[in-house]
Amino acid sequence: MRVLMFLTPASSHVVATAPLAWALQTAGHSVLVASQPEAVEMIQAAGLVATPLKAGLDLMETTAQPASITEQMMSSLDLNDAEEVVRITVREFVLPSLAGYTSLEAAPLVEACLELIDGWRPDVIVWDGGYYPAGIAAHMTKKPQVRLLWGRDWEGMLRHRLRELGAGTTDVLAEHFAPLLEHLGIEFDERMLLGEASIDPNPVEMRWPTGLDYLSVRWTPYTGPGVVPDWATAPAPNGRICVSLGLSYRELADDSDVPIVEILRGLAELGPEVVATLDARQVAPGTTFPDNVRLVDHMPLSALLSTCSAVVNHGGTGTWSAALSHGVPQVIITRPHMDYPRFGEHTEAAGAGVHIPLIEDRQTMADAVVRAVALVLSDPAYVESARALFARTNRAPSPAELVAKIEDMVRV
Repeated sequence: MRVLMFLTPASSHVVATAPLAWALQTAGHSVLVASQPEAVEMIQAAGLVATPLKAGLDLMETTAQPASITEQMMSSLDLNDAEEVVRITVREFVLPSLAGYTSLEAAPLVEACLELIDGWRPDVIVWDGGYYPAGIAAHMTKKPQVRLLWGRDWEGMLRHRLRELGAGTTDVLAEHFAPLLEHLGIEFDERMLLGEASIDPNPVEMRWPTGLDYLSVRWTPYTGPGVVPDWATAPAPNGRICVSLGLSYRELADDSDVPIVEILRGLAELGPEVVATLDARQVAPGTTFPDNVRLVDHMPLSALLSTCSAVVNHGGTGTWSAALSHGVPQVIITRPHMDYPRFGEHTEAAGAGVHIPLIEDRQTMADAVVRAVALVLSDPAYVESARALFARTNRAPSPAELVAKIEDMVRV
């Protein structure tokens, strides 16, 4: 069958999607991965066939939604008294993304998706959760379509929230789509937001209670192509600690709030080799460190972590799953938004690491991280718990096992 995949133009999304695309290809299916032009090189680097959409949309360039509308939506969803991470994520990330991708400015992107579907004639469409123009186009063509999640299902949670609030509640999510859908001459359908089915790689215990059925799949530790130097293919004499703040913040945001220089210098005093995957935006050129600190711009974490005794990270899915697959204890530094705190809490509750919410005092924060790393290095229980957590999450189907579920969608 022909499988057309639509991806958000971000490397973290590309690497998260690649294992499923590979599984579909090795099962004999033809896979074409579509995204905006800036993502084509990333897709090719993952060994996939890419095609650039004829239109794009930069969320940073779209007209910002007035704050008054955002606050009205927060009130309609009854989220003003929700926990901090939910309030911040919905207000600052989910609703602005929804506003951008369902604005009239997104019409050319929807039309580009439609043109590709009409020309290539896929049997099934897999679209990146949150890339709503692809979901709209998939629904308009009546092709079998499945949404691929990479974090928790925030859209599913919000739809569930509206159902809980009752029939008299205004469907503020559907209202968001109205101008774009009127331009396209169609009406809102929940499948534009949620797909006909949803693939979820997250542990079951981390999911929102949405009332939806999910196609479970386990995370495959892939963080992109690269070269592993010979020194990283064997354990260091005094042990090795990895420090990674992930690709998303490096590319799309600012992680200067993390006292990374102080953390690296403090970790060096523990004695093991410290390998930090950071670039010049994260550590200023000329910054000096002890001899046991190595700075590398990028390295495939799935290879590096096999020789590490601990990893300091931000709670991103790529780093988290790579560490988990090697049974490496984690010290997770999180900001109060998206899924980062939940990954930190989940890991700490399992005894597989330590979760440290980010605080403003840089030296206090760095000291807390160093103490946590010293703890997980000294207590073998953290390694045992990390391996046990991996064993539990690894019970979910592999991407190869998921292929049959997607094939069934076409047979129906």
